[in-house]
Amino acid sequence: MSAHPRPLTDAELSAALAPHVNAIWPLDQLLKLCRAWNDDAPTAELARRTGRSRHAALGKVQRLKAHGVIAGRESPINQDAPKRGTVHVIRPLPPGAGTLPLLPSERGAHP
Repeated sequence: MSAHPRPLTDAELSAALAPHVNAIWPLDQLLKLCRAWNDDAPTAELARRTGRSRHAALGKVQRLKAHGVIAGRESPINQDAPKRGTVHVIRPLPPGAGTLPLLPSERGAHP
């Protein structure tokens, strides 16, 4: 997992979250979300700790990241996959290798 800078104290985190507090996301829920995110909890755990859907929790995380309240983290999904823009070479099969038999219509046979 990625290294995080020094974790914010509860007072510092509360101050940073203050502009983002509302009736839908009260401070205690935002604190739970940020703590879970900083603990590298999976998205399902973010949702469980906050009592929300994964999409709601991740949407809030994205908005908090955009405002610089929390840091991003590396995705745990398929780190060995080719990056976007990678050119994949598709090689044709050698003649007669792994092909399906011809359909009757392709063989010239008619029912």
